[in-house]
Amino acid sequence: MKKILVPLDFSDESINALKTANQISKRGETEIKLSHTIEIPDYFDLPSESDDSYRSELLKAVERKIDELLKDKEISIPKTSIYIEFGHPFSHIQELIESQKIDLIVMGGRGLRNWEGQMIGSNTNKIVRRVQCPVLIVKDSSSIDQIDNIVFATDLSNTPMLVTRALKELQQVLDARLEILKVVTPDNWATEPEIKGQVDKFAELHNLTNYSMRIYNDMDVESGIVHYSRESNAGLVAMASHTKVHLPSLIQDNRTTERVVENCKHLIWTCGLGDRTN
Repeated sequence: MKKILVPLDFSDESINALKTANQISKRGETEIKLSHTIEIPDYFDLPSESDDSYRSELLKAVERKIDELLKDKEISIPKTSIYIEFGHPFSHIQELIESQKIDLIVMGGRGLRNWEGQMIGSNTNKIVRRVQCPVLIVKDSSSIDQIDNIVFATDLSNTPMLVTRALKELQQVLDARLEILKVVTPDNWATEPEIKGQVDKFAELHNLTNYSMRIYNDMDVESGIVHYSRESNAGLVAMASHTKVHLPSLIQDNRTTERVVENCKHLIWTCGLGDRTN
């Protein structure tokens, strides 16, 4: 893991994400890339010379605000790694993922806001659904030093190798043990020996090490993940997400991920296929 992207909108959640990314960067030679997107409402109909002046002043104000924040939090990020653009946040994030070869996005969990704190169009679920890049979702202030276990919730099928490769990289950075969680519901009941056999095959296929198995019974998968994470006081929950595919199981898998993101208070790591139609 070499490059982390933090979309900053100055909300408490995005500042917590920045602090979490800073902790991760200290675990190795990891560079933080900071992004902020300035959205100008469509109803601004200014002459070109006035528009340039307005943009210039707005850009300077955002730069000052970022400088003050980094100084206050004692976080060092070179100016060459701070990207401020006018436009749409999601498009800006997508461009940076490709141009900067981002390995991990660390972002707040309550959607993106503009620098004055007003909600804007993009949100965390959109990032989770549409990027082919691991995303670490931060809601509250967290200490990664307290993460001993990563709860990896999986149905033990349909998990791409790119997901488990990225997960193993995170596991190595955090020096944590994997808890492979299988939620059993009335609709997908299985015996413990059957599930253990599935876990062993899954771990062998994906070359997983330093792991244990957990089975949790609940009425539906997302409730099981949230309830188990709460009861076990998990430091981090990891999931695969799959988007814009025709297979019903993968569509359901993506909805489960989004519901867990909405309802789980822990750090959540997710990685998926990005935009796909086949």
